[in-house]
Order: sequence, then structure tokens, then C-alpha cells
Amino acid sequence: MSSSIGQHSNVYLEFEKDDTSADISMSSVDSDALTQIKELKQKLKVQEDAKAELFHQCLTLHKKSSTHHSFATYLKSLKDENRKLREASARMELDFMNDMNDLVNKLTAMETELERRDDKVAKLEHELSSA
Repeated sequence: MSSSIGQHSNVYLEFEKDDTSADISMSSVDSDALTQIKELKQKLKVQEDAKAELFHQCLTLHKKSSTHHSFATYLKSLKDENRKLREASARMELDFMNDMNDLVNKLTAMETELERRDDKVAKLEHELSSA
């Protein structure tokens, strides 16, 4: 059973009362209006899908919170875990910087030693050539 919902410049939209998708009478609907209707239907579908996904996420979160004796305890445990991970990350960064500093110091020492040896070799070559 269908009822006429709207009439505007020979455009008739008919909706089934028990059907969520509109049955559109194509008597004199121009292509722009039809395109706009299709786009709006698509937007509505996307919004309904997003709403269903958010509802599913809420249910999942509610299930997780109900498995813990209280939601506040669950949030506190997440915050504690986050704090521990941040501390571990900071420690790793500090260790990395210390290791890099050690390597730079070793390279500097090696360059100094190479320069000293180069100077010694140049001095010995000079002595040999002048002797």
C-alpha cells in the first residue's frame, strides 16, 4: 500500500510504508532531481552505516567495561599502562642518545689517533727523504 507523500512540478515520490527504500515514480522526474535523490539516499545509507558502527563500538566498550569491576578501574589500568609505555619509550630514547654519544666520542678519538699517526708517518717520511 503506497501513499503519495509529495507533489511538486509533476514530481511524485511514493514510499512504501513497510519498505525503507523509496519507490520513486518516474513519470516526469528530471535527471538532476533523480541524481540528487540517489546522492541523498547514498548519504543516508553512509550515515546509517556510521551510526551502526558507532553503536557496535559502544556495545564493545560496554562489554569491556562490564567485565571489569568498574569502568573507572578499567580506565585507570589503561592510563597506568600508557604511563609505563611512555616511561619505557623515554628510557629507550635516553639509552639510544647515550649510545650515539658514545659512538661519536669513539669516532672523535679514532680521528684524533689517525691524525696523530698521519703526522708521525709524515715526520718519518720527511726524515727518510732528508737523510
